[in-house]
Amino acid sequence: MGDKLSGQEKSLLEKIADGAAELLSKRAVIILMTDGGSSAAKIAREVNLTPKTVQRWQKEFAKKRLGIFPEEIFTADPVLTLVTETEMEEKVQTAPKPAKAKKAKKEKKRGQGKAKLEYPIADAIGMQPTDSLAEAGRKVLSFHFGRMLSHEPGTRQGSDIEALHDMRVATRRMRAAFQVFGGGFRSKAVKPLLAGLRATALVLGRVRDLDVFIDKLQQYQQILPENEQTGLQLLLETWSAKREQARQEMLAYLDSKQYRRFKKDFLKFVTTPGLGAKPISDDKPVPYQLRYLVPGLIYDRYEAVHAYETKLEKATPEMLHQLRITFKQLRYALEFFIEILGEEGERVIEAVKVLQDHLGELNDAEVASHSLRDLLAEWDQNQAHLPLTERQSPTQLAGYLEAKLEERQRLLETFPQAWARFNHPDLRRNLALAIAAL
Repeated sequence: MGDKLSGQEKSLLEKIADGAAELLSKRAVIILMTDGGSSAAKIAREVNLTPKTVQRWQKEFAKKRLGIFPEEIFTADPVLTLVTETEMEEKVQTAPKPAKAKKAKKEKKRGQGKAKLEYPIADAIGMQPTDSLAEAGRKVLSFHFGRMLSHEPGTRQGSDIEALHDMRVATRRMRAAFQVFGGGFRSKAVKPLLAGLRATALVLGRVRDLDVFIDKLQQYQQILPENEQTGLQLLLETWSAKREQARQEMLAYLDSKQYRRFKKDFLKFVTTPGLGAKPISDDKPVPYQLRYLVPGLIYDRYEAVHAYETKLEKATPEMLHQLRITFKQLRYALEFFIEILGEEGERVIEAVKVLQDHLGELNDAEVASHSLRDLLAEWDQNQAHLPLTERQSPTQLAGYLEAKLEERQRLLETFPQAWARFNHPDLRRNLALAIAAL
């Protein structure tokens, strides 16, 4: 790959891996793992791509370094551009790697494991306009921590894929909460908690992404004539095998000391008022209560979304993925504060969700298309060990790729109308009224 990564490159790549669109995140993980000495095969398993794709990005990085990422990823998110000298000198903390899965015969034991740590599930966050930024953040984190733990037994058991989905959503909301409320906490106090959340989200995400791919493939398979359905069986088996491997790794992580320690530390953090909070100055008036801070926190995220308007006509897939993440940040902020906003806030959230879902479907189609292209490119190689009479034609696989590309095209063509419904005076009016209730 060429020269080792500099401290600044590592820091930026870690942030891209943690917060960027899925395709860009995987690209960053490839480079970070390569720098750590991992083989192409191991990296391919980690990011659910082929070794050939991994090697291509390794070569591209050797030539272009951070130029393999679109320029807008460094300008759209200030977190990726404001790297201080202190941060550059610090040892970069990468997300702990999940424990390796042991032999498959222990799957049953793991699947039947229980989450020993219990935590009450709150009906509401309980936010007040006079809460400080830090203590409001603690309430949000506590609320979603309880939900994460409540879905862990179902995730371990594995019969209901929605339990895993809900557990993953809880980790995402907690990570988003640190972005919204992070200004109220000392960085040193929250870094280990964020690392634990990243590791947990990573193992859950691998399984969930494959659940989505498999579900959509089976839906497509069912609309085909019966005699054509077997043409997609190899792809289904490939994704199912990857999903099983990812589940083994997830269960090993959930049984690990690392995960138990993370839960214990997080529990202490959300149940100890003042822990990790920045001190509030008594010498001069400082806006620290939500009623003074929330308007800026929400409008900053709305402006970040709105800034894409001038670029949408020629937006790249990477830019649209980044827009989806920016929408998600706006939606989460609105949901965190919904208890203290006016009733119009619900209408704004609904409008944001519609466009976010549109971009989510586009992202799924894009990722699936890349995976299918990789599989088609290596089709002959994957079947070389089979007798000639048992080798399959990739006709149905190519047909599924065509369907995904058509879906992507439809979503691209209808995006301007979806954006117009969001970018409407009524939404801006509702947003202003919701915030005015403070």
